[in-house]
Amino acid sequence: MTTTTELTHEQVDAAISAEQEAVNTAIAKVTDAEWTTLTRNDGWTIHDMVGHIADSVFSLNYLLTHGMPTDAPPLDIDANNTKNRAASLGKSRAEIEGRVAAAFAGAHQALVGAELEKPGPFPNMSIGQVFLFIPGHTVGHREELERILAAR
Repeated sequence: MTTTTELTHEQVDAAISAEQEAVNTAIAKVTDAEWTTLTRNDGWTIHDMVGHIADSVFSLNYLLTHGMPTDAPPLDIDANNTKNRAASLGKSRAEIEGRVAAAFAGAHQALVGAELEKPGPFPNMSIGQVFLFIPGHTVGHREELERILAAR
């Protein structure tokens, strides 16, 4: 495993790119009818799950470029996810796919010039480790999407 001090921009960028490609490949396998009809056990549709991927990447990009807000109340992840899911309901498939593309593009852009070894916005994590959290978090949701597609 690579330690924080050994991380390079190229390694982090490659990890983000690989997961972005894997997400795009999985999304491409979803028909328009399945976009809003296939669900996981809690009722989240493919639309909801892909929207969550975009929201998560955007949120991590924000924290990496702006830091953790000091005047905000403690983050309630479940409430935040519910709010973001509701906000995405009216968005078309093309809009959600565009958000995914924009979120990953933002991660690549934020990585340029980032000092990977410096402390990140989360305790005990460097900026480089938080960048690696982007594909690390996304992979779980993508694999979940792939399991749903495999079971159809």
